[in-house]
Amino acid sequence: MGFRLHTVRTREGETIACTIPPRLHDAVAVVMDALDAASYRAYVVGGCVRDVLLGQPVHDVDVATDATPEHVMALFDRTVPTGVQHGTVTVVIADTAIEVTTMRADGEYTDGRRPDHVVFVGHIDADLSRRDFTMNAMAIDREGTLYDPFGGLADAHARILRAVGMPHVRFAEDALRMLRAIRFAAAYALDIDQTTWDDLMAQRHRLRAIAMERVSAELDRMVLSAHAQRAWTLLAQSGLLAFTKVPISLTSDIPSLTALASIDQRWACVLWTQRGVDALAHALRWSHARRRAVAAICAMGDTVHDKTAWCEAVLKYGVRAATACIDVLRARNERPEVLDALTQWTAHMPITSPTALAIDGRVLVEAMGSAGAWVGQCVRELQRDVVHGHIVHAREPLLATAVLRHARRTHVHGWTVYDVDVIDSTQTLAKAAAVRCPDRAVFVARGQHRAYGTQGKVWHAPRDGGLWMSAVVRPPYAYASWGQRAAAVVVAVCHALRQVTDVDVRIKWPNDIVVHGRKLCGILSETTSSHKAWVIGIGINGEMTDAPQDIPLCTLTHVMPPSWSWDAHMQRVREMVLQALAHTLDGHTLFSDVRAQWLAYVDTRPIAVRCPDRVRMAHVVDMTESGSVVVRDTHTGETTELFSAHQREPTLG
Repeated sequence: MGFRLHTVRTREGETIACTIPPRLHDAVAVVMDALDAASYRAYVVGGCVRDVLLGQPVHDVDVATDATPEHVMALFDRTVPTGVQHGTVTVVIADTAIEVTTMRADGEYTDGRRPDHVVFVGHIDADLSRRDFTMNAMAIDREGTLYDPFGGLADAHARILRAVGMPHVRFAEDALRMLRAIRFAAAYALDIDQTTWDDLMAQRHRLRAIAMERVSAELDRMVLSAHAQRAWTLLAQSGLLAFTKVPISLTSDIPSLTALASIDQRWACVLWTQRGVDALAHALRWSHARRRAVAAICAMGDTVHDKTAWCEAVLKYGVRAATACIDVLRARNERPEVLDALTQWTAHMPITSPTALAIDGRVLVEAMGSAGAWVGQCVRELQRDVVHGHIVHAREPLLATAVLRHARRTHVHGWTVYDVDVIDSTQTLAKAAAVRCPDRAVFVARGQHRAYGTQGKVWHAPRDGGLWMSAVVRPPYAYASWGQRAAAVVVAVCHALRQVTDVDVRIKWPNDIVVHGRKLCGILSETTSSHKAWVIGIGINGEMTDAPQDIPLCTLTHVMPPSWSWDAHMQRVREMVLQALAHTLDGHTLFSDVRAQWLAYVDTRPIAVRCPDRVRMAHVVDMTESGSVVVRDTHTGETTELFSAHQREPTLG
């Protein structure tokens, strides 16, 4: 008949019903039956027996046998030599591990941690006599008979924890048994036998020989148990932690930890008022991950009554730490309204992680053309601004804020000029910056990834291939209507280019400046109604080697003598354009003069006029006082008034 661990019989004739998980039962049955078939004696021993008899959950099973480790390994296909020098082999049955140890007697414990040598023995009583406490010194044989030479079952029923034999000998063998005594007494609601307790108190100094990693593991088991509060009370009464290799000071009064799922949360709850996370982490040899997790939860606990501080803590430590902190607060009986507020604050944050920001350091480095400590500082500033609702969480507003704070700036002819390196578009940057930039701010880029024009067509503006800039102007304007303002800007830029180049540049309605019909400069005027700003985008082709093939372009280097250099003259072109714009916007030129100059500069070539049903060609023949343009159809001779506002005038919310 095979091994069955469903009932256990004591030598007094008592029968005890047992429950063990089927997976474990089947695996240990295979081991016990195989050892019996090979004529070896085998017993289920240790904590498994204790828990089976007390009706506690069983998580693993240990077997003691008179077979040597070599014989055990020969009997089974899958084994791991876990501790052959001490007689232990792990046998794997269908992915379930059963620890099989040769029955032994221990030699001296010179180091107070482990025996110097072991002697294999053939009787179970000798093996049980070396164990720590009576309730752990019981065994069950293959027939289900209980071996209990030290009265462990009676002690367990009487709720007493008693050392096997002489307590001072057990504690001298392995001082960690003193902490195990605390853990077992708490976990099983036992009173520690007075002699055992007295010897524990007398032997406390021996804990200094125990590695802190072993101490840490015992404390973790206490923290994870359902009886952590009792364990902490016993720890305080015993004073054991003052005698560890690295003395530890822990509060004796902790709240219930049973509602907290993770060990990080439970340790944070224990340390809540102590804040000694770093010192304890060092003493107990915690991993960096645990130290950070516990420290984060405790740090967040300092911010629970301040929304600003809480949101910044969530950003720094993450939602996981925030959720863990709320759980710890609940375990510590924090008021429900506080917990609800923290939950709502977290749920309504635009971002809860630094990596969720719409731009990162690479974007800033590309935009500014330089790296350094400022990048990290800027990213952190933007994260805080987004969290507190100071900036809309989108790429352009974030980049605009970074530019206003960190870009190199100069002052030219009343303009504040912000120089950037390579960005998507100066126009989108300027529109985003209009919410907080000064009046007459100009954003100048060395290159653009996604420049756009009146029809929304996107193109690449090569680095150092031209002058790419956008200006922000606020009311009051020098000219009354949109048409007047648009005409004045085009005239000012055209006039500046004529002065710099002495070339016959012309205006092509509505927003281009051309040389012999080929585009030299594009101008885009837009309004941002919510910010009451006018954004003027200007792109001048300086020296482009990779110009778009589908647009008839020319560059300043094409129209100037061979000795002329864009690099040498770019700064002067910029200053002249800004000076002309400032002069015009300040109202130094009457619109009647602007109109006259516009008509003098306008290109005489026909333009394409898009009608609802077709595209027709027309010549510009006049400009009205409102800034609209009169054109004559080249085929019919019919005249039509066109408004400059037709070029592009979106409303930005």
